[in-house]
Amino acid sequence: MQISIQNLLLNSVSIDKLKERILELGSMNDSPISASFSPVKGIDDVGELHKRVLLSDPGSAISSMGAFSEQITWLYDSLAREARGFEAQESANSRAMDIADAGGEIGVESMPIMDQPEPGYSPFMFTPPVVNVGTSITKLATDLMSTQIWSVSEANARWSSLGSEVREIVSGLEQAAGSLESENDSETTSRAAAKIREVAASGKHFVANTEVIGDKLTGFHSRLMMIQPSAMAMAMEIMKIPDPAERKAAETAALAKLQPDLQRLAIDAMPNQHSLMEQSPASGGGGFDAGLSGVDGDGQKYNTDNVV
Repeated sequence: MQISIQNLLLNSVSIDKLKERILELGSMNDSPISASFSPVKGIDDVGELHKRVLLSDPGSAISSMGAFSEQITWLYDSLAREARGFEAQESANSRAMDIADAGGEIGVESMPIMDQPEPGYSPFMFTPPVVNVGTSITKLATDLMSTQIWSVSEANARWSSLGSEVREIVSGLEQAAGSLESENDSETTSRAAAKIREVAASGKHFVANTEVIGDKLTGFHSRLMMIQPSAMAMAMEIMKIPDPAERKAAETAALAKLQPDLQRLAIDAMPNQHSLMEQSPASGGGGFDAGLSGVDGDGQKYNTDNVV
């Protein structure tokens, strides 16, 4: 068995710094997109769904960052406790050598390890949006033109930033696990490295989901950009029709054509409903005792007085 206490302490400090970065991410309290980004019924629901995934649902990015920080805090505490336990064991071993002949009590220090908290990552439950185009092509076209497309871009940028930050944190966790494995050789440190990799895997899952959401928002933005002028051009052409009956028929046909297009747009832009972070099972706590109960001796400290 090979243990580097300094390595354990250094890695616990590096993990603690990662926790602080996660806490900063979890302090976000606003969403660039919500139902108010569009007056079109159904399209506005897409904005609200993205707000829920980013900010307000139990499984949101913000809630996930809070749960992720708890996992990293547990890693830090566990690693720091193990380092202190090995330090206590070294001290006990040194004391045992000092009193090997005379005997005496060394003492046993209990080093409890906290239970790993349940991650609590949760999926979402969405009702698919239903687009209502109304009865006026002019109003629909105007509402589409009033849709705040820049909110979609800002939401996309937010997810990109979150993914980038978590990717760096995952890299830091994997570096800590690799360092533990290369500088130590024990069941305890191997188990710690494996647990660090499990928590890092949750982060990887989150990063992958940010990319999926980013792709959805990119497509949503692009298709909105195309449909806005198309609907407005349609409305202007229809308004040129002099006969009221023909104009109404053309308007009804245009709305019937736009509804399925907008409906597909809304469904395709919906966030996925599975959890943002892969859930790893929590492990038990327990603990270990550092030290020795005592060393038997004859009561006399060894000396060299009688050595010839």
